[in-house]
Amino acid sequence: MSHWLTERPDDFPEPDEWRELPGGGRRPLWKLGRMWAYADRRIYRGQKGGRRRQGEADHRPELARRALVDHPGARNADLIRELQKVYPASRSTWNRILNAEREKSE
Repeated sequence: MSHWLTERPDDFPEPDEWRELPGGGRRPLWKLGRMWAYADRRIYRGQKGGRRRQGEADHRPELARRALVDHPGARNADLIRELQKVYPASRSTWNRILNAEREKSE
């Protein structure tokens, strides 16, 4: 995300606040949730992001959707352990994907 500070895309969100630095100058600050939401929108729209190669399909949402259908009462922690065996990704990444899929199904 740091490269977006110097080469801002058109739809990049404005900072939530600015922090004054002790030596002078200002640092922009964003809420983490807003930045993750922005990054996820870029990735799901097929724009370059993360380690996935350009043009490579992201199958994680489908895997998460299937896991939620197969185990409707399961907690994210239990699902993540199983999903990581199929597709190694961080716990936080799987958690975001599972939560997004849960929201879609509501």
